[in-house]
Amino acid sequence: MGKYIHYFKNESDFTNKYYGEEYLEPWVSLTDTENEHVDYNKRMATVDLGLPSGNLWAPYNLGASSSAETGDYYAWAELEPKGYFSRSTYKYFDEENYMYTKYNDSQHTRLLLEDDAANVKLGGGWQIPTQEDFQELLVECEFTSINDDDLGTTYTKVTSRINGNSIAILNGGFYTDSYLNSDEFFFLWLANDTWGECSSPYYELINVGKGSSTEQGYFIDTYPRYYGCQIRPVLKLGS
Repeated sequence: MGKYIHYFKNESDFTNKYYGEEYLEPWVSLTDTENEHVDYNKRMATVDLGLPSGNLWAPYNLGASSSAETGDYYAWAELEPKGYFSRSTYKYFDEENYMYTKYNDSQHTRLLLEDDAANVKLGGGWQIPTQEDFQELLVECEFTSINDDDLGTTYTKVTSRINGNSIAILNGGFYTDSYLNSDEFFFLWLANDTWGECSSPYYELINVGKGSSTEQGYFIDTYPRYYGCQIRPVLKLGS
């Protein structure tokens, strides 16, 4: 099914549709028909997958207005998207001394909220998910790769085994320099280092959730922190 627009009369109607059974497809552009100044595209809704942690996942990536859009690409710990991703353009890399200037030892392997683009842009309990958050999805949800001829792309449908609700993640690839790589997969930044060690610039140990069509299925992998990847925010209640 292609992208469509669903008009909502007010915020209550928006909430009921988004959280209720009528929210069946990811490609929904939200527009208020009575108050032109209200744009629900600038709000981030949540999807309850019934997870043991209580985490609520965003239905689309940071910078997108629906899950039919890939959203923005960020380097890890940077707060703004950009068009060129390399060590030389990375905020926390000192080329002269060839070293990272932040998150550069084994005691600092998780993003501070001040460097969490999801938290800075959305506020509240919104965060970039951790390795543990994404691992919970792998355990509690079924991952299905879907080809969409209308959109001309593929996406991964993540369906809860607990309550049947789902989120869709477009396979948007990642950027090195200005080149988009592997757009048949998705690559999402996580908030902590998989190996628990950030001390050496020769080893890029910041992790990213990677969708794969191999027999291993969907797993957590490691990629350089200066690569350009996407962010799927998660709402942590009580945070």
